[in-house]
Amino acid sequence: MNKRTNLHQNLINIFGESDLIKTIDDYQNIKASSHILPISNPVARFLPGTTYVKYGKLYAITKLNVPNDDFMYFKLVSVVAKSLEHEILDNTAYKDQVMKKLFHRQFGPMLSALNELLAASYYKHLGLKVKLNSSLESGAADVDIIDTKFATDAKLYPNDQIRLEAMVNESADQLLHFVRKLRDSSILLFVRKPDKRLFHKALEALDKEFDDPENFKSYEDEALYAIPIFDDYRGGDYGIRINEQNVNIFIQPNWAMDDSIEEMKKSIEKADKQAVSLGKEAIPWVMVPGDANKHGIQIQAMRFAGGFHPFIMDHKNIYVMPVYSLGFENGKMNFVFDIYQTGSNTYNINHVSFEAFIREFVEAKVLVL
Repeated sequence: MNKRTNLHQNLINIFGESDLIKTIDDYQNIKASSHILPISNPVARFLPGTTYVKYGKLYAITKLNVPNDDFMYFKLVSVVAKSLEHEILDNTAYKDQVMKKLFHRQFGPMLSALNELLAASYYKHLGLKVKLNSSLESGAADVDIIDTKFATDAKLYPNDQIRLEAMVNESADQLLHFVRKLRDSSILLFVRKPDKRLFHKALEALDKEFDDPENFKSYEDEALYAIPIFDDYRGGDYGIRINEQNVNIFIQPNWAMDDSIEEMKKSIEKADKQAVSLGKEAIPWVMVPGDANKHGIQIQAMRFAGGFHPFIMDHKNIYVMPVYSLGFENGKMNFVFDIYQTGSNTYNINHVSFEAFIREFVEAKVLVL
């Protein structure tokens, strides 16, 4: 019998069956040569891996072992989207935009959309009314809190996890070229600067080092440090496996946060100015990708090394600024939260209520329909 789960049905109700089927078909057309990390978004991995199409209808494969962490992200996206079904369907432009981001092959766009949805749904949880706006609506905040003097722009901190993925995919040809020279080996690449041009240039230089792969010891320049490594290395943020040649490439960012901190401050100032133009106070809502699984190191650095507390205090039109990270390890949620505020926190936005709100979604029951 053809079945669906409530998680799949939630997405069908909002985004439409035919559009979801087309999205799944598009995943099959991704060329590895242009996307060496084809699908890093766990939602985009889970959807095609747990569904099939029959007579133009999308059904779920219910008896299947799936990666726990992919499942948890899929569940969270499905349930939080359902909580905002009316708000999403009220704005066709936003619905189209958020669908593209949620099911994008890369992790960053999905997290950006999830951050918007979590902020909006949390406001509803606090008893507020919200309106979701697309980027086509010039000058509008991401989340307008109706009948209040506040507006939210959701911000994704531009950290190493997000930047590295884009750099790797954009340098896919250079990576594959030197990989073809290797057999039965593993290489670790420490990326020293989040500069696509320098990374591209360094890979071209590294390629020449592998003209004699048996004698390769190491390679080093201002953008890259490369060394042989053991096969089961666990430290890399991204791993590329070439089965035909028994080759592993581990890629790990190794740069300071200075540039990303300044970039984040400029983005927050932009949100502040936008709120002023709307006659509202700003609530930038910041997600830091991957940091919850690293004990919130980057969130702490933002406060203590990045100087975000005095920065926020200098911007009196910012009401509060939550900064958080969530992640999953072996099916369990990790969560880190910090908050900056310039005055009274009337709506009581805080760690306890926000974490409890998210855990309700994470612990939602899965039903076979």
